[in-house]
Amino acid sequence: MEETFPASDPVSPFVPAKAPD
Repeated sequence: MEETFPASDPVSPFVPAKAPD
């Protein structure tokens, strides 16, 4: 599940499926 925010962006308001450690 990837929104307009990149999963590599830890400061994004959206919590990507691949959340940062």
